[in-house]
Amino acid sequence: MLSQSGLAQTLEQTRIILRWFLPLKAEVQPLGFCNEMRRTVAPMLLSDLWRGRTGRLPYLVALVISSAAIAVLPFIADKITIASAGGMDPALSIVRMLLRPLLLGIGLLITGGPLVFFARRRMRELGLSGVWLLVFPIGPLQMLLAFAASTSVGIWPVPIISPVAALPFWVELTFGASLAVLPSRDYLEHSTQQILRLTHFATTCEGRLGRQTFALHLATAVALAIVIENFGASVGTLLTTFMMMFVTSSTIRRLHDLNQQGWWIILFPFGLVSLPLFAVMVNPQLFASMLLNPFIVLASVQGLGCLILLVWLLFKRGSDLDNPYGPPVNSPNHGYLPA
Repeated sequence: MLSQSGLAQTLEQTRIILRWFLPLKAEVQPLGFCNEMRRTVAPMLLSDLWRGRTGRLPYLVALVISSAAIAVLPFIADKITIASAGGMDPALSIVRMLLRPLLLGIGLLITGGPLVFFARRRMRELGLSGVWLLVFPIGPLQMLLAFAASTSVGIWPVPIISPVAALPFWVELTFGASLAVLPSRDYLEHSTQQILRLTHFATTCEGRLGRQTFALHLATAVALAIVIENFGASVGTLLTTFMMMFVTSSTIRRLHDLNQQGWWIILFPFGLVSLPLFAVMVNPQLFASMLLNPFIVLASVQGLGCLILLVWLLFKRGSDLDNPYGPPVNSPNHGYLPA
């Protein structure tokens, strides 16, 4: 039995909840408060969903549905392209070259977005950081998009073979399928295997990173890139993916030191693939003709942002105070270039 005070408190809480979601027409202030609550609670709910966890069965369902949708995506894009820009007119041929990769990109975003969402929640259940999304599903999705764009628009100067015929595609796909099989536990940080704990250290996105350590990580990545050149194409692609995971996790921790969120990685290091476009600036006529392609324009903007962000990460001093990402790595009495 509830006491009188407990019953009164319960009734008061119920009345407040009802006034939030069932405001009276004459009460303008509660209605505005209710709308404000809905505007602020919705982003919080989405953030909580992204930070949540997912079991094996929901992830498996998302994997099967997204894979089936991606498999039929090229046929749908071809049908829409032919129906919208069919004909022998040269202008329509240009429209077809631009429309097909655009449709494929939008389709991959729609079909691959839920898979990225469920994969991130599943990885959190296994103790893996978000950079493992570069292995799956971002890795296979990027291969498919690059192949579609190269065959339709010719953005890349060299032909790209179908990713289905390449070993890295199936290795990354096997990793994605294993997420639906592995039992839920922490496989890296608290592992008894030293190599797995080292992998956690190289891929974690938790905490902060100072300027000197970040520069050391970049130098290590450059040395690894030179070594990777001596391997074959398939092995080199896989090693490059793991190197990008290391650079991405280091960049996210460096952004945390500057009290910034990790979403800026879309410029660096993801913008590194766009930097070779600046080599054509030595030929103004060629560069001007390339700017007619909207994909080249977006890549050029990303490449410029990559350079600006990299300089900022290397030279901007981190905060000396605690922030939501952890304690400071800088000492107040440090020298000119603190850690």
